[in-house]
Amino acid sequence: MLNYFDRLVLDIVSQIPEGKVTTYGEIARALGDIRAARAVGEALKKNPRPVEIPCHRVVMSDGSLGGYAFGGPEAKKKLLEKEGITFKGDKVDLNKHLITHEEFEAPKIFEHMQEAQRRLREKIVVEEPKNVKTAVGVDVSYWGDFGVGAALVLNDRGQVLEQKTWVGEVLFPYVPTYLAFREMPFVWNALRDLEFDVILADGHGWIHPRRMGEATHFGVVLDAPSVGVAKSHLVGREEDGRVFVDGKHVGWKVGSAYVSPGNKMTVDGALRVAKQFWKSGKQPLPLLLAHKTAVAKMREERERRGL
Repeated sequence: MLNYFDRLVLDIVSQIPEGKVTTYGEIARALGDIRAARAVGEALKKNPRPVEIPCHRVVMSDGSLGGYAFGGPEAKKKLLEKEGITFKGDKVDLNKHLITHEEFEAPKIFEHMQEAQRRLREKIVVEEPKNVKTAVGVDVSYWGDFGVGAALVLNDRGQVLEQKTWVGEVLFPYVPTYLAFREMPFVWNALRDLEFDVILADGHGWIHPRRMGEATHFGVVLDAPSVGVAKSHLVGREEDGRVFVDGKHVGWKVGSAYVSPGNKMTVDGALRVAKQFWKSGKQPLPLLLAHKTAVAKMREERERRGL
């Protein structure tokens, strides 16, 4: 199934004439951000008409052939040679054949998404958390073109009070710093009708180039206090357990995790709230249970669909 991003990528590929090539990175730049290069490659695997949409004309940034879902690198090279593409060893001569991102007609979708993030950032509320007794952990599990969002509400004694899952189609690929756009439908629907004091998101908050990680995005859109607890480094400098982005203290390194405020939260408050629900393991208990629930529901859904 092709989503909006897939169709944009394939439209760009359709613009590559015979005798020319482009790269995954150039297509990503045409859409507004080089970070989308890997997602471009994933979109090309879904090409429904490889004869009409010449994805064999997309290569690596150094001229290497890269993958080709319709016969492998050897088939890809034969097609390119037949079209007059010259090689230096096993690499395409990009000096002769490359089309750059400026030559494509394409919407700069990632620039629009950055602008949306900047507008949401203006709505961030910074305040000390008060009377936090319950937290909802949210996580999303994916398989192919569908995903499962899970939300579990726990009190600070570790008791599960409510839980909900939601299954839906994946509308956007994984691209670093834009993950909230991928996960928002799952989180929104899983959280509906639940009562909680704070959202714990499996991702970053202010530890983000625009301070708009998943936790911030969820918190601002839902007008709720939120904290991000991510499992991996994204941006920033670490010093004595503190994380700095652009010289500002925006979060904490706790074990192997990264804790930062999202919305209606302070940097110190985010750490206190995370520790309040952190019983053991690499993340607070609501997040660990949300992950297990999402994975279990995904397994159940795959069995139901015969996958």
